[in-house]
Amino acid sequence: MKILLTIILTIGFIKQASSQCDPPCFPDEVCQPFLDIYDQTASPAVTISGYECNCNSTLYDYPDFKALLKEQTISCNPFQFSVNISQCLGRKMIALGFFLPNENTQQNHCFYTEYSNEPGIATYNYNFTSSDPNCVAVISVNATHVTTSINVLFETDKTASVILYNDINVNYSCSYPLNYNVSLDVGLNPYVSTSNISVTGSGTYVTTMQLYKDSSYTVPYTVSDMPIHLTVESPLYIGASVQGADPSKFAFKVQSCYATPTQASNDPVQYPIISKGCPIPGSTGVHFDIDGTELLVHFYIKLFKFTTSEKVYLHCTFDLCSGTCEPGCGTRNAESENTVGSAKHSGGPFDLDKSASAAEPSADSAAGPSADFSRTLKIWTLLALLLMNAM
Repeated sequence: MKILLTIILTIGFIKQASSQCDPPCFPDEVCQPFLDIYDQTASPAVTISGYECNCNSTLYDYPDFKALLKEQTISCNPFQFSVNISQCLGRKMIALGFFLPNENTQQNHCFYTEYSNEPGIATYNYNFTSSDPNCVAVISVNATHVTTSINVLFETDKTASVILYNDINVNYSCSYPLNYNVSLDVGLNPYVSTSNISVTGSGTYVTTMQLYKDSSYTVPYTVSDMPIHLTVESPLYIGASVQGADPSKFAFKVQSCYATPTQASNDPVQYPIISKGCPIPGSTGVHFDIDGTELLVHFYIKLFKFTTSEKVYLHCTFDLCSGTCEPGCGTRNAESENTVGSAKHSGGPFDLDKSASAAEPSADSAAGPSADFSRTLKIWTLLALLLMNAM
């Protein structure tokens, strides 16, 4: 009974003490009472008492640095990755011979800057757009989020007379919404195609292509919508974006698009829609809303169907440009000098309404003007034979 009472009183004291610290202590700190003698010459001595946050001795008397580093708060967005290190951890690591990231930039290639927006916390930023070619972040994508992983090296001072610890390499991972720049509802689980572009001296960027239901480009088709049921000549809205690139240095444009009746991008039956950044003359209607001026592409095409299949698959290539590559179909070149990388995306299937009566492109119609000339020649030959028989 006495033991239980002691535990209860101890817990109560700790809770009371913790509530006395303002601002509240960090997770690796404890709130403790203090008593300072302000003036010993006075009689009685003048003292100051209160509560203060101190580093938790349970954690730091015999620290497990790797475990403590992994517990630090992290955050990320398409441009950078941030690691927050508490003052207790930072001071202890420095005291025991470790270099923090800003003191070892040669081994932390993506490191950008260090600052403190909150007393007691140092924030170390890693910039994915770093010009250091050794700055590499591992990027993975699912239907809703982009996850980036970086390795941060905490190196010990090799010039010290005594080295107490080995170097510590910590892998940090952080996720942000795939539609970070587009402000979509990530709960929708949108259908998305992803691909990476690596630019020498700049970094690796995630590119995405999504399919939308209307011209606002804010309501995406979801995985549960597949296959998408549409009719011939109905518009399909397409959006593509680049995550992490510097908008003051790069722009994104659609370079080419074509359709196939199967999921295979190398299917021999293809219907070209966009080539060299411009609509193919005579192809289905194409309209560009945003293209080549920012890190976002918005355009739509009017759908069609193949005579041999009710399904249509779309395959597009997008270019990342240094500077802008604004549309100008009479002048721009497919292999523009400022293209620094390309990404291929596919979408579909689209199930076309069987009762649709609009024109239906086929492998022959996709062949272009030569196919039309061939049919015309056959008609004139037939007429000539009929006239000869009549004579």
